[in-house]
Parts: sequence; C-alpha cells; structure tokens
Amino acid sequence: MDEVIQKKELLELFEMARDLQQPVFSQPLATSETAPMLLLEVPISQKGRFGGVLLAEFSIDNLLRYGTPTEILALYAVTLQDGKGTTLAGTPLTPRVAAQRLLPWRAAPNEFEMPVAPVGNS
Repeated sequence: MDEVIQKKELLELFEMARDLQQPVFSQPLATSETAPMLLLEVPISQKGRFGGVLLAEFSIDNLLRYGTPTEILALYAVTLQDGKGTTLAGTPLTPRVAAQRLLPWRAAPNEFEMPVAPVGNS
C-alpha cells in the first residue's frame, strides 16, 4: 500500500534504511496521547532494487516486561531511559529520606547503567 510519510523523524528513518540497505532503529517516539514506541524499518529489495520498508513498532513497556528475565525484575528496579536520561519504561527508585538521615554513608543507592543494543542511528 502506498502512503506518504508525514513526520520528519519517520522520513529520516526511511531515507537511512533506503540508503544503508540495513535495518534501522529509531529513538523512541511519543506523543502526549501515546506511550513511547521504538520503530524498526527493514528495507525490502526486489532483484537488487529498493522496493520499500517494513515498519515495525515495539512497545517499550512490553520490551522491558517481556525482554527482561523475571528473576531480574523480581530482584532489581529496572528502568529503560533514553540518551537524555528520561525514563521510558519501568519505575525509577525514589530517594529514601529516613535512610539517608540515619545512615549518611549510604546516601546514594547502588546504580548501574549500560547502553542496550541495538541503538540504531543515535
């Protein structure tokens, strides 16, 4: 089905998939009404010629829920953040004021951050 791409981010993603001839992931896109979605565009070729892309949307909440082992989710507070530190899925830890007052050497919780691949073009 032929459709015209309206959003600038989707057009840039389409052009990158077409030019690279490789699957491309997007930064999570969200509007005020919807939860952030991760987009994957897979180029389709017919006899070596670009024929379009297959667009797949992934819910970031579901990626966290079903992509993380239940044993990890039961033991740790896991969140997914974008490159700017904005929480996309999960529940971030809230500081414990009473614990900081009673145990000042334990002011900061143990944290670990790591990038999750694939991160696409950014």
